[in-house]
Amino acid sequence: MTRLSEFFISLCAAVVSAQLLKRPDIRVKFHNAASALINVSIECRWKEYRYTFCTFDRNENTVAYLSNSYSSPSGILYAISNVTKKHEGFYSCECSVPNRTITETSFRVPLILSEKLEEPEIKMEENGTIVACASKNNRYKYRLCILYQNGQQIQDSGGKYNENHAGRIVFSISDVPNGNYFNCLCYTAEPSGWTKISSSVIKGEKRGALRVETIIKICISAIEIPLMIIFVVDSICSKRKK
Repeated sequence: MTRLSEFFISLCAAVVSAQLLKRPDIRVKFHNAASALINVSIECRWKEYRYTFCTFDRNENTVAYLSNSYSSPSGILYAISNVTKKHEGFYSCECSVPNRTITETSFRVPLILSEKLEEPEIKMEENGTIVACASKNNRYKYRLCILYQNGQQIQDSGGKYNENHAGRIVFSISDVPNGNYFNCLCYTAEPSGWTKISSSVIKGEKRGALRVETIIKICISAIEIPLMIIFVVDSICSKRKK
């Protein structure tokens, strides 16, 4: 391929990207969760426009192409009845509006049914500009990782690792201010399943800094130990008086 061809391909990709609408919000809703038969709906929610069609993907493979005749007051619904392990995975959607302009692909969201696998190890790297989510001892390979900031999803790894699985996935957070905390959740390749959510890391937190839980434990210990000493001394004195 010539450099001129590469230039025009890049230019076309940039033009297409510039014409895409903002990604829709996507939600997973469980129904009858307390019963033996669980129903789930994946909702691609209206944002700036009312969509005419939405395509729904599971693990990067299209599972439904639905018109707004399948809509709720807040978006277009993909309903799944009698959900089983085979429906577990990550779901996304992209939609079109009446003038046939399409949206960016939504975030990938998890549908989790079964027991969760070992959580990923999460680390802050490159002076707080990178968050790395890695399998402990390289035990698992990941197809997808989702990054949460203060409990809200802000990124996912997209389809990059769906075929070429990785034991470590990184996210850039260079534009996020200090004081925010991050967690990650990952979907493994073999065996296929969701991990537990990772522990938290805080941007800008010094390695030697004490966490709130640790400070509380220290304070409790500082109170308990003197009380124990007073109790022991009092018991000894009482015995001597007798």
